[in-house]
Amino acid sequence: MIPADQVVDGGAGAPPAPGAAGRSARALEQRRARQTRSLRLRRRIRAAQRPIIEDRAAAIVKREIGAIEKELKDLAGDRSKRAVAPLRRAIEDFYDGHAGWAGQRMQPVIVAYAGLIDPAVAQELGNDPPDEMTPELEKFAVEYSKHFGRREASEGKLQLLALIDELEAEGDEAVAEALQQRLDEWGEKRAGKIAGIESVRFMSAAAKVLYVAAGVTVLRWVANAAACPFCSSMDGKTAGVEQNFVNAGQGVDGGEGTDGPMKPSDNIGHPPLHDSCECDLVAD
Repeated sequence: MIPADQVVDGGAGAPPAPGAAGRSARALEQRRARQTRSLRLRRRIRAAQRPIIEDRAAAIVKREIGAIEKELKDLAGDRSKRAVAPLRRAIEDFYDGHAGWAGQRMQPVIVAYAGLIDPAVAQELGNDPPDEMTPELEKFAVEYSKHFGRREASEGKLQLLALIDELEAEGDEAVAEALQQRLDEWGEKRAGKIAGIESVRFMSAAAKVLYVAAGVTVLRWVANAAACPFCSSMDGKTAGVEQNFVNAGQGVDGGEGTDGPMKPSDNIGHPPLHDSCECDLVAD
């Protein structure tokens, strides 16, 4: 039953048909259940792919270490030829070519990773898994691999050149000792660090590509149960697909017990927020 004046007006403002609210609630509940299952699956996929990424990253880092150690041997050779300037040039020359090589080495791993993410996101959106990888995602995976190579090479080169700049005035031996120490650290930790960051970054970036292709317009940040205070403060935040969750230089407040806000140097359009972040992205 509805007021008579609404009947006279042609039914404008009439309440929903019986059961409409219930159907809407059930649809929302089903969507959230799919999202939970998809997120659980994506986290399992990420955990399984991380050691695979680390193994490939280890081969890439090993090549770097070998090339730079060769240059250090030359620096420690004939004292009449010892100089840091040739070492600097050799490092720059090596990394100019290393970027493309690193990207090509990582590409098969990234493309395979994308193939696992595609059906998981389809499940979240209530779609059947695609028979073949979504074209937008496949293209993105290839481009992502190239960007990875450039990032990896840039990071390595900048670390080594910064050490040279810092210690050059102290002499060749001080430079060589510092560089060798950094290479030893790379051999122990760098592949694992790369795997941790890239497994999260590509998962979120690939999911965003698939959401956009499916017509999703708003995304939501999801922190895991063991998230740090900064990531926890991001939990539940939403952003349009063309927006950033955090702009470069914008503070992320971690609350009491933290050393002030975290200020990312780059725009954050999806996780990770920082190096050890394991947050996720879902369609809102």
